[in-house]
Amino acid sequence: MNKTVCAANTVILSTLLAVLFSTRSFSQDADGPDILSKMRSFDEAFLQSHTIVLRIQTPAKRDNEYERGRKITKITTTSHDGAMAVEREISYTDTPAYREKTPATEIDYRPDGRLIVWRHTRERSLLEPDFQGHSDELTCVLVSPDGQTTEFQAGNPSFDLYRPSDAKRHLFMWIPIWSTGRGFTRSLSSINEVSQSEDGLITFTASGVLHPRVQGTWRMVVDPKAGYLVRSASFAAARAAAPSFVCTTSGTKWFDSCALAERANVSRGLDLVDQTVRTATIEDYKPQADMALFEKTRKILRGPLPKGARVYDWVINPQNVVAYIAGVHPLSDDDLLDTVAEANLPAESNQVSDKPNSGAAPPHDSNEIKKPSQPPVDRNDSSDQNTRSPAAGANARSPFFWTLVALIACAIVAIAAIRYAKSKK
Repeated sequence: MNKTVCAANTVILSTLLAVLFSTRSFSQDADGPDILSKMRSFDEAFLQSHTIVLRIQTPAKRDNEYERGRKITKITTTSHDGAMAVEREISYTDTPAYREKTPATEIDYRPDGRLIVWRHTRERSLLEPDFQGHSDELTCVLVSPDGQTTEFQAGNPSFDLYRPSDAKRHLFMWIPIWSTGRGFTRSLSSINEVSQSEDGLITFTASGVLHPRVQGTWRMVVDPKAGYLVRSASFAAARAAAPSFVCTTSGTKWFDSCALAERANVSRGLDLVDQTVRTATIEDYKPQADMALFEKTRKILRGPLPKGARVYDWVINPQNVVAYIAGVHPLSDDDLLDTVAEANLPAESNQVSDKPNSGAAPPHDSNEIKKPSQPPVDRNDSSDQNTRSPAAGANARSPFFWTLVALIACAIVAIAAIRYAKSKK
């Protein structure tokens, strides 16, 4: 064999070794069941009892078009023996902007022309084996045409009551935890494809759920050196054209032996509809539950509800909300909106529009009160979507497949090199 053939074979062998060692698809460190087991052990230790404080920034315009600046939310979440409590304290960097009234305007104005803007200021959530609920406190801001604002605290908070088994509602509590790079394994069933890069990061796809009604595929990158901390996670429902949840983390904060992500960017993560990117920064962590927060949240959500508060009850039938005013018999949709407007507007601004869907009624997460004939639509349930993500087919290819393709390509190059060398003799 002449020097040309030897050189060709040397190049080919080096290429093969580089391909094999770059994928390391079947190395001991990148075994699917082993990775899932290790991730679960870290998650279980973290979730058994903890308290974390996060600060999340969101463009305020996401809430409504007349907001400016940013909305800053301080989230405290604590867990203990399977129960969770969350408190959100919300502030805004800027005042709302005035908007001229037009025939198409859905928001409401006082008779003196001031715009009525509702803002969320404090939210509480509680999940226990026999209870799940959420409360929402609002502030009313009146904006005059010259930009002057007057702010009032709305009367009573609103309450949402859910079945403890209604896992879709759990997302509101879990996404802040995911922002730390922990807690994902409860949504994974099996890891299907694994590869590990030279920097030690492990990439894999896994079958799983976002919540029980939405099954699909997770794609994750984890860092074994930081206790299998999740560095990137995206979830795409079956037949969905795009991911319905995307989270990337950066930085590492060590709290004794517990590693958490310092920062996270989450998109499509709170209501699973919009594409706003929220930046989360971890401020504190304790390996113990905040029992004072538990007791305060229980008192508010499980105690007697204040008379006049709006209540949205999903317990009787999770598909059709029953809405009423605490201490009052259930009302029709229009009566409820009128009563809410009167109960929550400040005393000086009780005069509101006669429209049943007037913006004077404080906003609610459900956007509207569903009638029995209008069950809420799960916007993540993509069973009616026939579009498959172009990336889905590529993700279905295992690292072994691409290694085999590389081997075949190298073999073809080797044969061509040998034939060329022989033709020169």
